[in-house]
Order: sequence, then C-alpha cells, then structure tokens
Amino acid sequence: MSDMANKAFLKMKKAGIRADSHSYTALIHTYSVDGWHEEAYITIETIKIKGIKPSIETYTALLDAFRQIGYTQALMEIWKSMMHDKIEGTRVTFNTLLDGFAKQDGENRQVPNPKSYEKLRTILDVKAAIKNRKDKSVILGIINSCMGLLKPNKRGKNDEFQKTKKKWSRPSGSLSGRRD
Repeated sequence: MSDMANKAFLKMKKAGIRADSHSYTALIHTYSVDGWHEEAYITIETIKIKGIKPSIETYTALLDAFRQIGYTQALMEIWKSMMHDKIEGTRVTFNTLLDGFAKQDGENRQVPNPKSYEKLRTILDVKAAIKNRKDKSVILGIINSCMGLLKPNKRGKNDEFQKTKKKWSRPSGSLSGRRD
C-alpha cells in the first residue's frame, strides 16, 4: 500500500500539484499502517525543511507509526517536537501515546515504567491548566490505575452491599390500602 501511495504522491508532484500538510499526513498514515515508521519520520522532517507546518493529525499519524512498534523513546521525541512547534494534542493523540507506552511495557512483561507515566502526567497537568479538564481527569485515571495508585472510593455510611431505599409508610389503620 505504501508503494502505491508513494507512486501516487510522485505523480501528483510531477503534475504540478503542490503537496500540503493534508497530503503529507495521508502519506505518513499509509507508512504507519504498513509499518514503515522510519519513512514516516523522514517524511515529517522533509515537511519541516520545506517550510510546511505539520498539523496535529500529521503528528498523530507519526505517533501511531511508532506506537505500533512500541518505541517509546521516539514517542517522547515526537511529543517534544510537538510542544516546540506549539501543537496541542487531542484525545486521539493522548490515547496513542498511552497505548504506545502500555504496548512497550506489555511486550517486555515489565511493570509500567513510572518515569514515562510521570512525564505524561506532567504534560497532562500543563494541558489541563489551559483547557480540557475532563480529558485530564479520564487520562489521569488510566495512568493511575496502570501505576496502581488508585485510591479506594469513599462510600459513606453504607457499604457496597447495602442498598439505600426510601421507606414508604402506610397510613395508620390500613393493611392493604383498600377502603371497605
């Protein structure tokens, strides 16, 4: 599939059609799907050299390429590049990052790397200070559960087996509620 995308991309350029960020994003996504993560990285570097600003979709496609192989060092480098270019992540971006770290830790059958999760928590704190507090809450919950840092829920006076019901009172003197 990547070969076909490359050929189509070259034909487009030969025909005089100028490639934009969307065109490069599609190409990087194709590389990602086929596992050509090195080509995807070279492509984004080419974009920057040509003076085209990569979009959040472009960065997310690149992150996905490295997520698939569980290369967390590249994920962090790409994330730093996004921060340098002042590109804000989306839910998809953060889910891709989290999945990449989880995949790497799962394949190595290791306990998740606390430093990696702490870096993500710091990044999320900065993002949440700006906006998207719900996203921060959800993603922090995922990170905390992966790290085993969840606090037990406070249930109040009733425990989880007790049901809280309203008690209905009957009018005095009636057993079945019928009038005779």
